[in-house]
Amino acid sequence: MRTPGLLALLLTLLAPVNAATADARSVGSIKGIVLDEAGTGVADATITATRDDGRQNLDKSDASGAFTLSDLPPGSYVLEVWREHFDVSVVTVQVGASTSVSDLRITLYA
Repeated sequence: MRTPGLLALLLTLLAPVNAATADARSVGSIKGIVLDEAGTGVADATITATRDDGRQNLDKSDASGAFTLSDLPPGSYVLEVWREHFDVSVVTVQVGASTSVSDLRITLYA
């Protein structure tokens, strides 16, 4: 009978789709703002998020200093934030599955 073979084939073909869907739901994000010493938003700051396995995500702050790093797998991230004429700021952040770190405030000093 061919039914068990067909069922096995269908399960094999559908397994990657289910895994991809599960991965899409298990990502988080980091949202924040980059400020100077006076509390003013710093535009065009570079934010590099390096995960504990070495993967990196990059973003730039907008005109108000805001940034968002999306689609981050769960893990510990070291954020390095820099802009010309400022010292580098380093922050460690933990991202969980389907969670966001929001309202992160990073201050750069001249």
